[in-house]
Amino acid sequence: MNSLITNFHPNDGNAIFEDKNINLPDKLSDCILVALGDEHLAFESPNFKIDMDDAWYATNDDKTEVCSVCFAGAVMAHTLEQQLAPSNEDDCRLENCLHPGVFSDHNNNRLRALDRIREGNVIEALSHVTNQWEDYIRDLDNFGSKLESLFTNRKSPNFTNFTDFTDCGVWRYEENRINWRYDMFKIADFLKQQGY
Repeated sequence: MNSLITNFHPNDGNAIFEDKNINLPDKLSDCILVALGDEHLAFESPNFKIDMDDAWYATNDDKTEVCSVCFAGAVMAHTLEQQLAPSNEDDCRLENCLHPGVFSDHNNNRLRALDRIREGNVIEALSHVTNQWEDYIRDLDNFGSKLESLFTNRKSPNFTNFTDFTDCGVWRYEENRINWRYDMFKIADFLKQQGY
């Protein structure tokens, strides 16, 4: 497939997107495992810094070779094999970045699902990767109760209320990376058991 150069930032950015025709796994549980591997690669690399709150995948303002990636951004950099070069602009983050919208619908939806999963929002994440997801979760209360039971013995400091299924009590990455990774593995295992 030919390379596709896409200026996708409203400020006429200069990031280059090369469609390498790589598809992420269909199942969300498998996507989480891929992303955990890619997060580890980014964490160990001197070329990346993890920033779960501010960028998908972007160069930094300091004009170094270091790029910021979130959970999904690590997948863009590693599994989807995208590279960013430092920008000469004053605000590199605006001029040289990638976001899920430049990828195929299949990958876009999985990258957005990973963004929701990193916060513990499993139901919304599933809505990105399954058609008619409510049909798949026939008994939402039972599904939610099973999911909540993963975290009843230990709730992170940011746990609020599980009744709306938007936060199942995962650790925030910034609070404790090891506990966050453990929570992501638990969610992936749970989703695999449920067929997702």
